[in-house]
Amino acid sequence: MGTEEFWEFALARYARPGVAQCCVALQDEHGANVMLLLYCAWRAQGGDCVRGAALRQAIARLEPLDRHLVRPLRAARRAIRRAADALGSPALAVGADRLMQAELAAERRQARLLADGASSLRAGPARTCAAQSLAACLEGSGTAPAQAAIAGARLAALVFDY
Repeated sequence: MGTEEFWEFALARYARPGVAQCCVALQDEHGANVMLLLYCAWRAQGGDCVRGAALRQAIARLEPLDRHLVRPLRAARRAIRRAADALGSPALAVGADRLMQAELAAERRQARLLADGASSLRAGPARTCAAQSLAACLEGSGTAPAQAAIAGARLAALVFDY
């Protein structure tokens, strides 16, 4: 399991119908980290569950980059995109696109941090591990356990096309 494999998995699964919308909703409504959600799904495809200490370590690896780079870039991109739309400004739209590329590069760095820190966690079937890992990830973002379980199962279904 390597960085490029995870990145390719993340891009392919994010492009599946409903996955991007679900991830962004979980990010916006619950503070979830999209790369962390996709990482949990990637690990689950091989039967690896990311919970407990492994999840806390993954979060710790991402937190500084997320706080200082990814979230500020996203906020700036969204603000500039809204301004571009409101003003009908092609120049602002280009600026928003450039920020999107910078945000994507920062997320790729997050993917590298996650994949490089991966250790073997074999624990069960992919579907079960995906739902459990995603629920744990969402609970770590402050989502209520019952809601996290439902959202984790839904995202697992979207990502893996169950």
